[in-house]
Amino acid sequence: MKKCISCGTKLDVYGLVDGYQIYKCNKCGLGETESKTLPDYQSYHRDATYFKETEQFENIFLKRLHIIQKFISSGRILEAGSSVGTLLSLFKDDGWEVLGVEPSKFAAEQAVKRGIPTKKNTFEEIVLKENSFNVVIFNHVLEHVKDPRGVLNKTCEVLKKDGLVLVDVPNFGSLSSRMWGTKWGYLYPHEHKWHFTKDSLSRLMSQSGFDIAYSETRSGIWDCGDPKSEIWQSLTNFKRRFFKNLLFSIPDYIVSALGQGSGLTVVGRKK
Repeated sequence: MKKCISCGTKLDVYGLVDGYQIYKCNKCGLGETESKTLPDYQSYHRDATYFKETEQFENIFLKRLHIIQKFISSGRILEAGSSVGTLLSLFKDDGWEVLGVEPSKFAAEQAVKRGIPTKKNTFEEIVLKENSFNVVIFNHVLEHVKDPRGVLNKTCEVLKKDGLVLVDVPNFGSLSSRMWGTKWGYLYPHEHKWHFTKDSLSRLMSQSGFDIAYSETRSGIWDCGDPKSEIWQSLTNFKRRFFKNLLFSIPDYIVSALGQGSGLTVVGRKK
């Protein structure tokens, strides 16, 4: 019997998606893709195409900076899965001491060329000193890892007292997820091991030593501030995996204010 890693409740079958069985907890809402070989997240985003796409996410990343600034004005920050360093560049320009951890050789090299100190490694494998960072960020990483609880436990260890962790994931509890079910555009079962709701993610973070300090939902991966921008990005890029979310753009923009957006951000403060 499969049990939820967040609350321990028995998992029920949610549905078959692209040959992958997905299970769901009916208590906290966590989803889990069946145990089969999934690509490690170092296999993602490793060519020049992703470098160009990442630049379009700057407005999204600015919002992450502003969220952190509500709690801490400066300090040491680590981003796990930092790609080519776009987010960390914003923090560096704001006076932060930054470090990226990125398993993709191409992306790590690009980040270093931009002046962002980056270690080619995974967060799980890299050796880090305890109590050495003020902030750790996981931007669409936690849904890929094998052991999110272990990752969050390690995060708590490397954070200083009152340090923050910011986690961005697709929102499995969103209105669009409930409307589209197994056809929801953000499931990506060939990549995503976990499908988080606010409740399930908050529980895991709390169990790993964090108090929830902030949370929000938003209108998806093209979180550029208004629906027109999201539609424009979808049309101009013609990326199939994102284009199918075009229909979600305007309704998600509205439901974000109600906590039902398709993207989820949760900030935890070390207890």
